[in-house]
Amino acid sequence: LIQRLLTIPKNFLVGYSIPVEIPISLVAGISAAIALLLAFRRRSERATAASALTLAVAAIGLSVVSALVGSDFVTSRNLAIVAVVVVLLLGCGLAQGRAGLMCLSTLAVASIAAVVGVNADAHFQRRDWRGAAEALGPPQDNRILVFYPAFSNPGPMGFYFGPTQLLAGRSLPVREVDIVALASIAGFGPHTPSPPAGPSPAAPPGFRMTSSISTATYRIVRFTAPRALPLSPARLVSLEFRGAQAQLVWQPRRL
Repeated sequence: LIQRLLTIPKNFLVGYSIPVEIPISLVAGISAAIALLLAFRRRSERATAASALTLAVAAIGLSVVSALVGSDFVTSRNLAIVAVVVVLLLGCGLAQGRAGLMCLSTLAVASIAAVVGVNADAHFQRRDWRGAAEALGPPQDNRILVFYPAFSNPGPMGFYFGPTQLLAGRSLPVREVDIVALASIAGFGPHTPSPPAGPSPAAPPGFRMTSSISTATYRIVRFTAPRALPLSPARLVSLEFRGAQAQLVWQPRRL
């Protein structure tokens, strides 16, 4: 929770994950801090700035209280509405003469650098569901997909991979098991999104590894068996990469 709270100001200013993250974040953060001080310099702006600051603190504070009592939705995305009052708050300072104009220019340059950097580097763009689906190909037989990272919204997976269903607590006979690991950020702080590193998990009993594909945005490992063998979720958990939690999905053969 603390880590997610600390990322909110940075994400509001420069985005979630960007190249050269520390320098761009420092430049944008210093400019925003100066703008915040400027917002309270003039009496004519203080009331507006104070109201905006109160609204922002109250909104984030209520979300923290909600998280502490069991309903945790504290993320920059869920609190994006707070950015509206933050823009108003900073605007009170950015309108203060030359100093405000310099801060505004610096923030604009940092924002453009972040957008251009993300657009130029596939590592920092959206998870490559489409590329992984094309590399995996359509199912030739019923198969189980082991997805990294785990997800709660199967929308992108269903769109690119076709008809599927989450595997829940029962053994299913299959001839193919595929690990599909998409690039993600490991841990708190500035990182380049990447698929899980290290050796591939060992093949389930009766299966053997038949292909392995590694790119900057995804990693796919395929296991096949000469005949359909039952695999339980408990057995499939052994296919998890160290430190990563997987989502198990069953995909029927397309007719």
